Amino acid sequence: MKKTYLQTTGRCLCGEVVYKIDGFATYQLTCYCRDCQYLSGGAPNTSFTIQDREFAILTGQLKEYSRPTDSGSKVTRYFCGNCGTLVYGKSSRWKTDVSIRVGCLDEPSVFSSQMNVWVSSAQPWHKIDTSKPTYDKGPI
Repeated sequence: MKKTYLQTTGRCLCGEVVYKIDGFATYQLTCYCRDCQYLSGGAPNTSFTIQDREFAILTGQLKEYSRPTDSGSKVTRYFCGNCGTLVYGKSSRWKTDVSIRVGCLDEPSVFSSQMNVWVSSAQPWHKIDTSKPTYDKGPI
């Protein structure tokens, strides 16, 4: 898996929550699971993982929502309590990683999806880039 070094910032829609990243992004992916579709209003989610020590909230307070996943782990999503922007998620399965939502990066063009996951849940109208590795569920 190719790692991409990122030194960048991001924020929620209203600007109350601001964060910085200084580290290596792994698992740059597009996820088609139903949870991601619910959270995005129907679209797949584009995100990448980074070590939690390489990610820091600079301003603002986040609220959280947790629920079990189909794999049996627990995922917690962190969002701005003011505007509702989902900033990142964390899984009990990968305790030192956070999953950053690409849409709230100040420069989202730094992202390049390396794989498609949970395509078994994709809608017929989703456009899947089949030039990337594609998994019915997750790769691991």
